[in-house]
Amino acid sequence: MLKVSKEVARKWYGSNNGGGRASITELEKRITALESEMQNGIAAPDAWDRMIVLKKALWHEYRIEESIWIQKSRLKWIQEGDRNTRFFHLVASERKRVNAIKSLLVDNVMVEDPLNVKKAVVDHFRDAYNRTHALDIKNIGLDFGKVNEEERLSLQKPFTEGEI
Repeated sequence: MLKVSKEVARKWYGSNNGGGRASITELEKRITALESEMQNGIAAPDAWDRMIVLKKALWHEYRIEESIWIQKSRLKWIQEGDRNTRFFHLVASERKRVNAIKSLLVDNVMVEDPLNVKKAVVDHFRDAYNRTHALDIKNIGLDFGKVNEEERLSLQKPFTEGEI
């Protein structure tokens, strides 16, 4: 019964909707031919009107084809399910489990309480980002000579094409 209904529905669709892809191909050919006639100056006076009608029909066929593909994809999803959902959920869960910080060694003491772990992490980064990391040149122990006025001007002048 279902196979017979399917076959009847296909015949009905083909006769009432121009046959889908074949209809689209035919409309595209007719539009291309009409555009060619218009460019060569041999088109009939009603060419613009025919072009509008053909493009509307083509647009209508595109919308029908799009609707069919949406329905087919929805049907496939309903029948098969989304196999990727389970995969991505498993990957995300594993990543969350692996990335979880359950304990930290702080000053040779193991911290396992989640609130204390959080506090230790916050304290570590607060200390790391509040320190000054600049090194004073005087502490390096190298003797840097001073730049005189002529050298300063030479360093500040724009580059020329030849220098590059």
